[in-house]
Amino acid sequence: MSFQGIVTPEQMESLQNAFDTFDSNSDNCLEPNELESALRALGFNPKKEEIQDMIEDTGNTPIDMKAFVYIVYHHSRNVDVEKELIDSFRVFDKEGTSKLPESKIREILKNIRKPLTDDEISEILNRAQSQNGYVNYVSFVHEMMNL
Repeated sequence: MSFQGIVTPEQMESLQNAFDTFDSNSDNCLEPNELESALRALGFNPKKEEIQDMIEDTGNTPIDMKAFVYIVYHHSRNVDVEKELIDSFRVFDKEGTSKLPESKIREILKNIRKPLTDDEISEILNRAQSQNGYVNYVSFVHEMMNL
């Protein structure tokens, strides 16, 4: 499998270095704890549940270099989406508090390209725990990404 066009040669070198560094028994496979360490060395901060999801996404098979690149690529795409969403909400946050009125969040999510239903919005808002009618949109986006 070629990763040309997916990762740059420089990124591939960084991935290979992280993989080799944390492949402690040199079997060309990463164990779950090694995967977590390698991801952290690359600047990711995955939760235990995310690590488990990544392992399951590879079919619970040994994590070789190809699987590692796949995991990093897909995890970084999710991180980018989360950052973009937070940045989008930040545009409406004139006071820089990381909070928006619940009504504003509802309005935004009903007017996006693929609008969420009222039930979906309510479920996420409940998880994000609004305070006095305001929602921390960073927490809100995190909840959205983990649905």
